[in-house]
Amino acid sequence: ELAVRTNADAVWLARMTAPLLSEYKVRHVLLKFPQTLLGGVQLLGLHGRKHADPTPPSSEPDSDSDLPRTATVRRAPPYAYGYQLLLFAAPVALCLPCSLLLRFAPSATDRTLRAAIYSGCAVASFSCVLALRLWAWLVVKAARRRTAPDGAGDEVVLTDEETFDFDGVAAKGTCQFLFPNSSLTVALVTALAASAMCVGAVHYLEPGNFTSRIHGVIGYIWLALSWIPFLLSMFSLMSHPPPEPANYSEDLPWWLSCLSRPLYCGYVFVVDLLARWVWGLETADVVLHWGFVFLPVGWSLGALPLFHVLAEWGCEQVYYHLLGGTPTLTTFRLAWGLTVAGGVAVGTYFVFEYVSVGAGISVVCALAFLQSGDILMLGALQPLPAGSRSRVLLAARAVVELVATALIGGCAYGLTELAKASNADYYMPCFGFLFILSAIVEQALTQLRQPYLLRFVRNPLFSWPRLQLWIDRCLLFFYMVIPLPATAFLCIYLYDEQSEEDHVIWWQCVLVNRAMRWSWQEPMMMLMDLAVECAITAPARQSWLQGAGWGPQCPLSLALLIVSLGRSWAYDLAEKLHFIVISVYVVLTEWKLRFRFYRVVLAAELALLPLAACVILAAVVLSAPLVPFLGIPLFLLGFPRPQRSWYRIGSHTNGSADVVYYAQLLPRLLHTLQHDAVGGAAWALVKQQLGAPMNVTLGYATPGTMYLMRYETRTVIVQVVERGRGYLVFVTKGLELTPTSCHNEEGLVIDEIFDQYENAEPGRRLVLNKYPLHCMTPVTDLVVHTYSISKMSLVGILDHPDNLKKIGQWFWKTLVWVLVGALAKDPDFIHRHEDIPPAVPVPTLDLGVNDSGGDGDEKKKFSSEWYHLVRMSLAKNGCAADEHNFEVFVGACYALVETYGCEFGGPAHACSVFAGEMPTTAGGEISWFDGKDALKRLVLRAYRYACKLAVDEAVTYACPSDEELIAVLSSFDVHSFIGPIACSEWQKSVLDERELLFGLAYDRDANTCSAVNNTLTDARVHVGKLNSEAVRATWALLALELLYFTNDDDERYSIQAQKYFFRSTWQLFFLLWCRFREPALPFSDTSHFFFCRHHDTGVRATVWVRCLPGRAPAACQRKKTGGSGTRLLSSVSQLYFV
Repeated sequence: ELAVRTNADAVWLARMTAPLLSEYKVRHVLLKFPQTLLGGVQLLGLHGRKHADPTPPSSEPDSDSDLPRTATVRRAPPYAYGYQLLLFAAPVALCLPCSLLLRFAPSATDRTLRAAIYSGCAVASFSCVLALRLWAWLVVKAARRRTAPDGAGDEVVLTDEETFDFDGVAAKGTCQFLFPNSSLTVALVTALAASAMCVGAVHYLEPGNFTSRIHGVIGYIWLALSWIPFLLSMFSLMSHPPPEPANYSEDLPWWLSCLSRPLYCGYVFVVDLLARWVWGLETADVVLHWGFVFLPVGWSLGALPLFHVLAEWGCEQVYYHLLGGTPTLTTFRLAWGLTVAGGVAVGTYFVFEYVSVGAGISVVCALAFLQSGDILMLGALQPLPAGSRSRVLLAARAVVELVATALIGGCAYGLTELAKASNADYYMPCFGFLFILSAIVEQALTQLRQPYLLRFVRNPLFSWPRLQLWIDRCLLFFYMVIPLPATAFLCIYLYDEQSEEDHVIWWQCVLVNRAMRWSWQEPMMMLMDLAVECAITAPARQSWLQGAGWGPQCPLSLALLIVSLGRSWAYDLAEKLHFIVISVYVVLTEWKLRFRFYRVVLAAELALLPLAACVILAAVVLSAPLVPFLGIPLFLLGFPRPQRSWYRIGSHTNGSADVVYYAQLLPRLLHTLQHDAVGGAAWALVKQQLGAPMNVTLGYATPGTMYLMRYETRTVIVQVVERGRGYLVFVTKGLELTPTSCHNEEGLVIDEIFDQYENAEPGRRLVLNKYPLHCMTPVTDLVVHTYSISKMSLVGILDHPDNLKKIGQWFWKTLVWVLVGALAKDPDFIHRHEDIPPAVPVPTLDLGVNDSGGDGDEKKKFSSEWYHLVRMSLAKNGCAADEHNFEVFVGACYALVETYGCEFGGPAHACSVFAGEMPTTAGGEISWFDGKDALKRLVLRAYRYACKLAVDEAVTYACPSDEELIAVLSSFDVHSFIGPIACSEWQKSVLDERELLFGLAYDRDANTCSAVNNTLTDARVHVGKLNSEAVRATWALLALELLYFTNDDDERYSIQAQKYFFRSTWQLFFLLWCRFREPALPFSDTSHFFFCRHHDTGVRATVWVRCLPGRAPAACQRKKTGGSGTRLLSSVSQLYFV
């Protein structure tokens, strides 16, 4: 005990004295961060390389780099620094005189003079940038042409990121350092962008223009400081972009990285220009003048993303919050949805203005129903399923959508007429009571459906399946019915508001469209918003409070938008606070994860609590993740990004053997996710139009919700990306089946959490959750038809002489089985394979011996009783076997496998034949089975059957009778695959969902054999709901570490198991989800899977699956077998492969 305690204290001391960053990493960051701060100018740590050094190499390599012995590292020449400084200061030398000329020239007000100055600046900047890049491109091209005959490559291979080849003032290496990726296209794009930037800077930074926004001495100081962001952004166009900590994707086009910072400046310049003619932009222009100086701070700290990411995030926020849409899977889908929603808002404005308010409300209601579904999104973009039946179903669905749309529009018009004929305030108490009561009941039922109440206490009602079924039915009823009273309420009161207006306000039309669509897009969220609105703002709409003045000034549509924003921010704040509590709790309780100054950091957090609160609130408002700096509870504001968190999804694949199991599991899992046990066939059409698109046992899934699913060694994460009426889009990702020790440790914690939830003592009334602060909370179990993977070592089984004898004994019977079956299909099969080698010792077989194969000689291994029993079994199916030379042929096939293979030659022979390696002939040249593919396949199948039977007999100690063996072999032929694991037939059998898969694997180094036995069963998959903020924050931190810090294995935080965060698991998911540059983590990225998309509840499910390398899509198709054996296509009508 003392030794263990001493060892633990030593490990703790080593952990506490370990730095957050290794010495190499500190040097790397000190080189990277100044480049980011200076816009790409590299003044520190720049090294040159000189080849063919005459000095003999030293015996030990340089510790600072891994350069070859033929290269010498030296300081970069002075002209390398001089060129960078000239390029950095060139925009000032060009634009500052033009700005001063515009301000102080006698004829500065002359439009001709101003136009001449702008034109001259544009032409000069365009010519300079274009000339420099074309010069660099020509120099590099000429150098490559000269070195090509000598065998040199087209690119300079750099062994270190900060080492360059400076072989001359104007040589190839210098040009590549100053102007990387030079080409005609890049030169033209950067020259045009530089020209526009210089013209905008001349106008924006003109002293008179700038001081008109910021007056006094501070204005001139701010003007001088405003040149800094302009110069930092111009260096990206003049030379190369800097390393950005706010990196959203590694494989972005190079020109897009160059334009990111200039686009920020260009946006400010455009707003300043428009503020002179557009009313209402003066305030925004003044704010941008003050904030322009702080752009370098946002770039350096990683708070400002690349400009196109910021634009996509802004469009998503407008589409989601202002137009009532949903976050999207891709940028194209976002642009499509934004265009449709904007067009609908503009069209309804003209209906309100020129037709009538009642007609406008009915049109808005109908179009909102249509937009919330899939007909304008997925239905317009996905390929049409093959087959006439699928086309008929698609046409029928379109007709049902149109009929439902017309019906809802007509009902809305009737409600507006009702509002016209009566007082709308009369119905407010009824609607308010209905919404408030429904919200309370829905929240109560949702809590009763969870295994743990408020994460701490186990729900005693969760173990009553009948009660849970009724709760599920009630929740499904809420999901389907709530849109109807919500739409009726909006029709009545929005008509009452709009009819009182003298003219239509365009922003009110947008908000009316949003409110109507939100009722169908997010019914449960709309129920909460309406309940809050009726409880808080409804009294203000009564006549006795209208005298206060604020009631009528806040329309219902605007009030719903404010309540919706508050509710969304409140949910996000709760997730972030939970994540922060977990982070602090982990540091206080897990000694492995403590660092040297953790007490100082926690004290600083408490002292700077107001600043931390501002960071948290900013992250909530911007929907940005909190980034725990270097894994410690010191939170920074992450840059805003789309809800899906990734630039591209499903773009990386490989040939890992684990892919095929997820290819079978995920479609089945998606089928289970979309179907629940509370509905039936009669509900299918209703659920398609009004129902919840996900299994109700998982709760109400909003965009951004994440689930973790676990079965045996398989771990799947499900991220909900889009949600609408009757459809759901989510991304799934599977983790490799052979992870590292850290992932195994976290997997054990996952299993422990689910075991605690599943195996709670039924007699105890109060059971506390052992993991209340964990990022995952168990939700439910799903029954999925998938494989149970069983791996076992055959040491002591297959290498035992008795079991090797049993393989030979079973081989006689299985060989008779497969050959009789072949003769039943082709009576001339033996005649085509009678060229038996003369050296083969063919056994003399006695058909009259009734022996099943004991320890006697080879004459008694062939059983005539077994032979006739097989013939009788095949005759039942109308088949007859030819006996011509059958016994000699069977004996020859047996001898060619077992006699030449040394029947008792150990597990190596059994595993090699099982893998398809046939023994050679007596001379050792070739195998007799070469060129006889059909016969070889039959003999191999018989031998594999024999191995399977021998292993089963050795494990279970049971030997089947002949009648039972007939049934077993028939099942092997129809429902099983027995063969090598690493073959295409194995993968095809997994996708075809064979009931049994059996394979052997042999380790030649250890001389051991193992078996894999996969059984298709109805498995219970555990499902847990994740703290999405914890996952997004961890991914944001890993993106910063891997894409900017180029994380390696030396830091404390690189590979570290965390049972509260699953950091290593999220890290591997991050590796599988995106690409990044080397150096990477110590384990290789060998397990990429695919993403699936689920669509159309109740009628059709569409799954996009990335095909395995070298596989045809048709190999994954299933066939309907009828009854309980219906394959996948009975529930999933079509698979689309991309």
